[in-house]
Amino acid sequence: MLSDSVGKIAYLSGRDDSMKDAQYCTVLDGRTVPTKPVEFEIIQGSLIRDFAGNDRSMLIVSEKVLSLFVTSGFSGWREYPVRLFGRDGKGIRAKYHGLSVIGRTGRLDSRRSVTKWYNCRDGRKTIAGIRGLYFDVRQWDGSDIFMFKDNDVGGVIVTKRVIAALKTSKSTGWESVPVLKFTMGVQNP
Repeated sequence: MLSDSVGKIAYLSGRDDSMKDAQYCTVLDGRTVPTKPVEFEIIQGSLIRDFAGNDRSMLIVSEKVLSLFVTSGFSGWREYPVRLFGRDGKGIRAKYHGLSVIGRTGRLDSRRSVTKWYNCRDGRKTIAGIRGLYFDVRQWDGSDIFMFKDNDVGGVIVTKRVIAALKTSKSTGWESVPVLKFTMGVQNP
């Protein structure tokens, strides 16, 4: 019989009150490099996966994943320090790292992607829902790990080579969706 790990899987929350939510986004997309470790604490469960889920949408990865990225020569990312704490406030010995995504492709091609727009009160438009992520491959910098130049769609995109390596290494806490099958937001954009 297999043990059910639901409820045991750790979920982290950002501890650093001095870092605003917007700053977390600029760390993820590589615009900001933290000068001190970004701190997270476990608020649920105890089993920390190789990709640690958290309330800041940050890429927090185990030493195993970082080593895999380095030895595989994957491009498009940069490491920054993180520190993890248990619910008891004590530091966790397991070594984890933050990853910023510095690889880029051009803007989302919203004409080819099925997109539903939302009009903000200030007159801006933002994406309310999307199905399929299309972009001009000629504008992609060739990185293995990358994001759109515009951050309306904040997801991280990786090459098949990254996916294959993560599967082979049996890394936990991640899932992949082909870019043309990706959906977000409103169910039927």
